[in-house]
Amino acid sequence: MLKSTFSMLSQRSVYNLEGLHIHSNLYFHTAISLYNQLNFRINMITQ
Repeated sequence: MLKSTFSMLSQRSVYNLEGLHIHSNLYFHTAISLYNQLNFRINMITQ
């Protein structure tokens, strides 16, 4: 009983870590794309 509960908890924590990693990657890519768009517009205006 205790062993199965522990394995379930460890699987869940691994899943949560993977989800967190995916979310942070998503935010990172979104921030980069927004920054690139902003840079592109600034370059268009200044030229």
